[in-house]
Amino acid sequence: MIDPAEVSEVSTIGELNGEEVKLVKLRGGFYIGIKAGRDGNNDPLAAGSHPAIVKYSIEKKFSGAYHPNMMKSEAFNESKIIPLSNNLNPEMWDKGFRMNMAKDEGSITLSLALKNIEVAKFEVVHKGETVSLKEWSIDPLVKNSQSDILKAMSKGLVSYCRNNQIKNVDVSLAKKELSAADKEWETIKENQNKPKAKNKHKFQAAEWTHPNGHPRCLLCGDEERTDGFCEGVK
Repeated sequence: MIDPAEVSEVSTIGELNGEEVKLVKLRGGFYIGIKAGRDGNNDPLAAGSHPAIVKYSIEKKFSGAYHPNMMKSEAFNESKIIPLSNNLNPEMWDKGFRMNMAKDEGSITLSLALKNIEVAKFEVVHKGETVSLKEWSIDPLVKNSQSDILKAMSKGLVSYCRNNQIKNVDVSLAKKELSAADKEWETIKENQNKPKAKNKHKFQAAEWTHPNGHPRCLLCGDEERTDGFCEGVK
């Protein structure tokens, strides 16, 4: 349900199965593509921080059934969309993650969506032969997959630069976070040698998760069990 007080702008961008598709811009700069049903209900189709990526996601999901309006005057129609989902690992793909890039003059937005809803974003500056990650954000709902997300998005950005002969790529902001995950794993390996880790103990949640997104124990490295206890390192 969209709060009318949060709506900044609404425009019609196409038609899906005979019903209007609208792009809703919220005051915070987030965009939601909705199908305006004749019964008064609005069905969300896609959402994200870049309008061109939201529109592209709708076109891909409803290919053949969706008919976009021609709006040449709209600035975001000048954005170049580059699909980068081939950089996702099989597990992320199977879960429904998709990655796309919107390239504008001097800037790049790299968006990772889960079932057409943006859950992570890279804001990138492009100057000459240098591309630099300015900032990134990840929805708390997918924080358990943060390591995989940062790796996949960094890989996507690097692959784009290689394909376009851009020599200098700075993703140090993402590498800093990944380095923290590696350091925590070293701590877990040290803890595994402690007597307490070798016996049954209460699960102690680590900040970072297993690659599959499941919480891991800071003491022994095992995945969290339903009873809240670990069996101990064997």
